[in-house]
Amino acid sequence: MADRLAAHVTIQASDKRILLTASLHMCDNSHRQGDTQRIPRRRATLVFAPGEWALADRRGLLIVAHRAVYSRALLGVRAGRGARQLCVVRPQKQPTFLGLRARGISSAGPTGGEQRPKARDAHARSWAPLCRSSKGEAGGQGFCEKEENEMITVRYEQRTIYEPLAINLLPDYQDLLWEGWLLKVDKFLEDEALVKIVREALEKRHPHSRTRGRLGTPAEVVLRLMALKHLRNWSYQVLEREVRANVVYREFTRIRGEKVPDAKTMVRWGKALGSSVTRAIHEKVLDLGHKRGVVKGRKLRVDTTVVESDIHYPTDSGLLGDVVRVLTRTMKRIEREVGDRGTRLRDRTRSVKHRLIEIGRSAMRKSEEAVMRRTEAYRKLMVSTQKVMAQAKVFSQEVALGVKQASTLRGQLLIAGLAKYLEEMHGLAGRVLKQTKVRMLEGNQHYGDKLYSVFEVHTEAIRKGKLSKPTEFGKLVKIQEAEHQVVTDYEVFLARPADQGLLIPAIEKHREIFGRVPQLAATDAGFFSLENVRQAKELGVKRVAVPNKKGRDMARSKEQKQRWFRRAQRWRVGCEGRISVLKRRQGLRRCRYRGMDGMERWVGWGVIADNLIHFGRLLPEEG
Repeated sequence: MADRLAAHVTIQASDKRILLTASLHMCDNSHRQGDTQRIPRRRATLVFAPGEWALADRRGLLIVAHRAVYSRALLGVRAGRGARQLCVVRPQKQPTFLGLRARGISSAGPTGGEQRPKARDAHARSWAPLCRSSKGEAGGQGFCEKEENEMITVRYEQRTIYEPLAINLLPDYQDLLWEGWLLKVDKFLEDEALVKIVREALEKRHPHSRTRGRLGTPAEVVLRLMALKHLRNWSYQVLEREVRANVVYREFTRIRGEKVPDAKTMVRWGKALGSSVTRAIHEKVLDLGHKRGVVKGRKLRVDTTVVESDIHYPTDSGLLGDVVRVLTRTMKRIEREVGDRGTRLRDRTRSVKHRLIEIGRSAMRKSEEAVMRRTEAYRKLMVSTQKVMAQAKVFSQEVALGVKQASTLRGQLLIAGLAKYLEEMHGLAGRVLKQTKVRMLEGNQHYGDKLYSVFEVHTEAIRKGKLSKPTEFGKLVKIQEAEHQVVTDYEVFLARPADQGLLIPAIEKHREIFGRVPQLAATDAGFFSLENVRQAKELGVKRVAVPNKKGRDMARSKEQKQRWFRRAQRWRVGCEGRISVLKRRQGLRRCRYRGMDGMERWVGWGVIADNLIHFGRLLPEEG
């Protein structure tokens, strides 16, 4: 084959014609072979796999190869004076992946979205016509310019005609150990509206995500990977490992024979699918369940719980230690980038650690001497913290004035971001110092604006009356259910509201979802008020089962003893069990995502996963 290629492939300058065999394609000629590693991103370049032959002239022209990258700009190569003979370049031992990718280019290489070009004629406006082999349309390879709106695809395409054959050759492929409910969830997630929501979100990551860059992972795969993560309550690292090694999970996520994305990529997907997209997915899943008759909205029960933030138990000394550690670490990174320019860092973490140990030992004793020793240790700790804060302020000012500069553009952008982070942490350190002074030195334990974490600033201290955990640090979450234990709505509150103000909005939300109010509404005694009962009945709820344990109204006491009321309260208790399942199976005991948006995403995906499991168990068998 090499001799045939060298003998028959030439570029004729006289008639400006390029002759190609059936297994070769025209590609870019803008880079020499030795410059392949320095090709910038988003340039029209060549991708070829090991074991394939490429062509080049003796001056280093790269470039005709089997299965390459094409666009309208690559269809012609300007020939020099006279004929230019091409020679064969031997295949390399390692795959060569050159820079990707120009606007609207499709890839057929071993990376990316694995979109294979379809057979099409060369573009009519290309100045250099391409003459196919004598075999005609069926015998030659074609060209295809990628459409602008296909950088984010819906699903993977079949790579070769041998893929289904390889699958069918597996003796037990049809008898894979699928769980029954997982098979139904697999069919449930095939709905195009769900995939469309994810695709639109991925297209909005950057202004040109839809039309530029390399091919992204299909939206269907992203949706199924995120669903599987929360169905199993895995971390991203465990998700990558399990999908890579399990044939069932590869089939469920529609990855099949493609490469499994790494954990960091999936983290970026989770952030791209923000809280609003997560809620849209939840609403669509619920709507599909409603249309298939799984839930009809005849009943309603509401309860609240606390989802904890991923923080350590907050103490004033611990917060001061966090502030010093983070500020010092950030200044070290700046100093590592800029070298000896400007103010030198003085590391005070060792003395701060000694103060923290001293405070911890004195906290175990209640004597007056121990209290005095602890107070003095707090004073020293606050002085050290103030010195570190002053040095952090000097660092941020020197970065702004240009005293501390990096030698590269990338380093300069890095220290600019670090300086901004120093300013944010400096403000939080001021809040921690203020509350420590009021609480530990002045003795006022009821400080209003408490900060419980410098990493999860939104965290609140909530007391729900639990004996095992009197105080929980996180956010209050409302869980609203209908019949068959299907969660119809959830809400993460920025500030903790009173339970009495949640019943009427829950009924209105139920009417918005199902188009009617429930026949029965059941809650615990914390939601009771005479105004709530009156408004619920005015909205059309026939039976309002909200107990009042403190009232002395005889008519109300008589109503609570009726059979329907007691049965409604027994059904309401199931909400406690649903919350327990959400915390144990879907991980709602502690949020692993960061920030308020991460809290909403974590709760939302936990609710979606729980509903999918219920739909998988309640949906009838098909066929």
